[in-house]
Amino acid sequence: MFYADITIPYTPNRDSPARVFYALNARFKDAPKTYALALPNYGQRNARGIFRVFAKQLESLVALNLANDPVGPLCDFKMPVPVAQDYAGPWCVYRRYRVPPRGRKNRIQRLAYAFEHNLPRFVLHSQSNQQVYCVSVEKMPVEEGQLGEINTCNFGLSTTEQVTVLPDL
Repeated sequence: MFYADITIPYTPNRDSPARVFYALNARFKDAPKTYALALPNYGQRNARGIFRVFAKQLESLVALNLANDPVGPLCDFKMPVPVAQDYAGPWCVYRRYRVPPRGRKNRIQRLAYAFEHNLPRFVLHSQSNQQVYCVSVEKMPVEEGQLGEINTCNFGLSTTEQVTVLPDL
């Protein structure tokens, strides 16, 4: 398994992380179960400033380089790095934290939890229906893991049904 960091230098444009996140989503959608996304600065003020993308194949990360994408000038793509086969550090799961739509049960409680725990969120604009929606990310530590299959949604995140355990680097 390999990973590459995509950093977003500080900019007055607060939309930059969401724009890069959306561009990654498009790439992830085109290559299902190829990429897993992590936020190595999770819990810090600039949690959305670095995306760590994992892939089983080095070629997949090389193909992900956003240099020729319209968001290319907003970010720096670092060289991919292998994860040690005998990695013995902590493990975690980055999952999409769902908030039900307006009028649905538990919406207020789920929103309150997301704000109380300061979950990183990305405000996105759907190209298909022009609606604005939010994707929040929750990091959950796990006792143990192993480098294995990537089973994530189109955002590169785990869901209730699809779980990918990642090294907490």
